[in-house]
Amino acid sequence: MKTNKSIIGFFKSKCIINEISSLIKKKGMKFFSSNKIEDFVEKMEQTSLLIIDITTKKEMLKFEEILKNCSNYVIFIMRLSNIKTNLLGNVHFIKPPIKPLDFVEQVEKILNSIERIRKRFGEFTLTPSELINHKRGEKIKLTSLESKFLNFLYESKKGCTKKELLAYVWGYNSRVETHTLESLVYRLRRKVEPDPNFPKILIQVGNKYILKS
Repeated sequence: MKTNKSIIGFFKSKCIINEISSLIKKKGMKFFSSNKIEDFVEKMEQTSLLIIDITTKKEMLKFEEILKNCSNYVIFIMRLSNIKTNLLGNVHFIKPPIKPLDFVEQVEKILNSIERIRKRFGEFTLTPSELINHKRGEKIKLTSLESKFLNFLYESKKGCTKKELLAYVWGYNSRVETHTLESLVYRLRRKVEPDPNFPKILIQVGNKYILKS
């Protein structure tokens, strides 16, 4: 399970590490640092946010390979203007010079935004458009209805009745048939359950559906 409010940084300069680490910890966040790519990779699953100080094209190529199936949000500090990357998605770029206090405040804003939009249950992270399976390193696309359903169920910790789900997700009144809802549940179970015939994540208890964490 990834830890909230924690960051892993890859820096070559101990001076930068010490200053940034001190400021981040004062903000009440955890900070783990490494100056070896191998050690950095071992720690990646502990957090949602990575800070990577890139000094050479060779380093960028190594990190591109490591991060291509990664769901972490990444901040790259680009030391050379001719270093490019093909990585897409949750990537942010900062060019030196770095003012540590301003940098840490920017990092805090990014981390807070991640926590607002990402919701975790089991081995999954739920974003507005996809499910990320951390165990298998997979990204599973969601339709707008699937996303709306899961997000509503996630926020309703005590579960939701069919009537509540139909009203919120489809805007239907309580007299509408429920086969549309049941079809959606079936499709989602195929995406999240190891065995959809014996659900353990998207379950039904009494007259309510519940998303188990």
